Amino acid sequence: MKPFRFSLQSVRVLRERKEQLAQQRYAEAIRAHDLAGVRWQRAREELAQQWRNLAHTIARGAVAAELRRAQAWGAALETRQQERAAELQSARSARDRALQELTEAARDRQALERLHDRHRLAHERSAQRAEQKVLDEMGLRVKPEVRGQRAEAGGLTSAFRVPRSEFRVPSSAFRVPTTDY
Repeated sequence: MKPFRFSLQSVRVLRERKEQLAQQRYAEAIRAHDLAGVRWQRAREELAQQWRNLAHTIARGAVAAELRRAQAWGAALETRQQERAAELQSARSARDRALQELTEAARDRQALERLHDRHRLAHERSAQRAEQKVLDEMGLRVKPEVRGQRAEAGGLTSAFRVPRSEFRVPSSAFRVPTTDY
């Protein structure tokens, strides 16, 4: 019997490669999302610190120029924090898209794997049928007198054959005795 060959093997390899690339893109998207989250958190903390500094400056009675400078720096930090929040949202969207691509690639590969398995199983069954057919034909080719000689050589002569009626067991043999307590 010839070995199993899957006709869509090249497509299978391409789908596996596509899934691997999708896994890599998803991992990169997760790293980018995590980095964007850290940068957003850092900007948020800097902004909170600036507002605490501004409150402290006001409480100690600072001059107007110093207040304007602290307020301008606070506005710049707010802008930076908003930019980081936008980057985080963009990274989250990219991560979700990469996950969707990975899911689709895995689903495509799994469908092809199931098809491969069905084809391989059909091939194996076909091979088993062909092998059984050959064995059956070999069994039929043995001459009847040779079969008889083999049976007698093994001790199975017609003198030792038991009629089927003697194989029956009476139903009373299966009854379980009951005891009264």
